[in-house]
Amino acid sequence: MNKRMVSLILCCIGICFPVMAGGAKSTGSPASTGETKPVELDLFINFPWFATDSWIGIIPEEITRKTGVKLNVTRAVDDRQLGLMIASGNLPDLIFTDQELNRLADEKFAYSYNGLIKQYGLNWQPDKMVITNSQLYNKSGDGNYYFLLTAFSSAEKWKNAKGVGNMPSIGVRQDILDALGNPPLNTLADFERVLGMVKARYPNMIPYVAGWINTHENKALRVWSGVSNENFAEEDGKVIFYINSKNYRQYLQYVNGLYRKGYMIADNYSLTDTDVKAFFQNGQCFALGHVTTGEIYTYGEMAKSTDPKGLLLNKIDN
Repeated sequence: MNKRMVSLILCCIGICFPVMAGGAKSTGSPASTGETKPVELDLFINFPWFATDSWIGIIPEEITRKTGVKLNVTRAVDDRQLGLMIASGNLPDLIFTDQELNRLADEKFAYSYNGLIKQYGLNWQPDKMVITNSQLYNKSGDGNYYFLLTAFSSAEKWKNAKGVGNMPSIGVRQDILDALGNPPLNTLADFERVLGMVKARYPNMIPYVAGWINTHENKALRVWSGVSNENFAEEDGKVIFYINSKNYRQYLQYVNGLYRKGYMIADNYSLTDTDVKAFFQNGQCFALGHVTTGEIYTYGEMAKSTDPKGLLLNKIDN
């Protein structure tokens, strides 16, 4: 049976996700008493690198307890799988992805958020900029929005947020920073200066590696240069693609300067995530451009396997 996606929101950092679908396997209301059988929905995670492919643990259990929904999780085998699913019309209930957005933003595949909000009388309105981003992928021109950017809000809302999600960050070897006398790391100029100090004192070490190129690239440096973390952003009252930002040239010049000074290696942009892990496991790198949650910590633990002092800390916050 071909299934239509029901537009819901799943949280993950800074990427666009159409999500969803119909076809629950069982019926039930939120399991407030624990006696009602949860509704089961199939979730397809279109990220082969994703850390889990199951709905277990205290957080999933709490979500099921409060919502009455249990997810049957399938993780993508490769980056072609979702395209084949769309072509065949064999879609699961929920889809978590940052790919195929133009194809999925269509009433043939998904319920629109605005339609569901109206139909069920929900007292909820997504952020205007989030809606605008979604509508840019909708080629039908019907005015609907079929997915939302997760972990995306206006600058004003971020200022008032109690916490942030998985944001681009830079981690550094704390033991090396200590050996350098803990110089300040508050600005892009500070960061460049410290990389120069690392190169001078540790000539066999790569000062900076930008990890996970296909997704995060140099996003921390991009954001600190005044360019959006997302593909689209609001600038001077207009929605623009990020490369059209007035600060994008400044960002490119900064990164090019790091390479020209020998702080980055020439083949950085051909590195895989596995390559980057090897640099840290072997103690070959001082600073890593990656993301705040999980990966920075994981790579830090890998560095410690080579050198107990080889910690990674998020020294520059996004």
